Amino acid sequence: MARYRQPSNRSRKRPKGAPTHVGRVRLDPTPHQGRVMLARGRACDRVYNACLAEAFTRLDALRADQRFAEAKAMPASKARRESFATLGEHYGFSESALMSYASSLRKGWVRDLVGAQEAQSEGRNAFRAVRRWSLGLAGKPHFRRRAKQTVLSAECKDRNGDITPVMDDGHLVGIQWGRGFVVPIAPVGTRAEAAELARIGTVTSAHGLLYCRVVSRLIGGRWCHEAQFVMDGPAPLRHRIGNESMVTIDAGPSVLHVVHDTSSCHVRIAPSVEDTAKELRRLSRRLDRQHRAGSPACFDEAGKHVKGFNCYQHDEL
Repeated sequence: MARYRQPSNRSRKRPKGAPTHVGRVRLDPTPHQGRVMLARGRACDRVYNACLAEAFTRLDALRADQRFAEAKAMPASKARRESFATLGEHYGFSESALMSYASSLRKGWVRDLVGAQEAQSEGRNAFRAVRRWSLGLAGKPHFRRRAKQTVLSAECKDRNGDITPVMDDGHLVGIQWGRGFVVPIAPVGTRAEAAELARIGTVTSAHGLLYCRVVSRLIGGRWCHEAQFVMDGPAPLRHRIGNESMVTIDAGPSVLHVVHDTSSCHVRIAPSVEDTAKELRRLSRRLDRQHRAGSPACFDEAGKHVKGFNCYQHDEL
């Protein structure tokens, strides 16, 4: 349960692998609100770094166990997966364990800047990054350094977190990030932004919003803030698909093939450009034969050029 609102019904379960899409709107915070948002984003980075270090420590302890080598030598089976799961539960190397560890870090000043769900999201992200590295699916995750950080973010797990949309008569007007901290939406400048803002408001009113995220980017020496709304369902089409017959285009290195339902054509790409690849290769082979005939000392018994041999100096001698 969030700190500032009544508990809601969370019984609805989404099917595994259900599609989602993200809607983005620009925020217009005051200078004070901008400083608070940066402080909260950097605090989330500190929590992530602590969780990442803890995940590395727990993974090293898990790998040092003799049972890990025994489970690794087992063939792929259900028993092998259960062995790894038992080890992960014993050493606390699991998503739920890292999320609990992240919640335990909310003490002192961290509790004032990082919400419960925000901390759990950082612990979940740290665990997933280390797990993908341990399975060989990605590179080793790095710690977030403030000197090189150009993107700050904070997200919740569902709509019951501290980051929630603020609606006014069915229209999205801002986001609320904790008690009394409301950041307004920036004025729309284009029709596309107005349509996206209206669509997000409609989906939010229809309870299609899953969770919110706040992202701050350093662009041209200035921090720009935006709110991201992760919504249920596939992303909508931005451009209308025509009703004409299907046309297939296959672009090759020199010829463009266009196939229609009733006809097809082949168009040569840049016909005025002369293709001299064959002529250049023929001249290159000719120069190589002359080199081998005129300077046999440049090549060894296998016919390879001697590394570091000065052919021109040898010809002068």
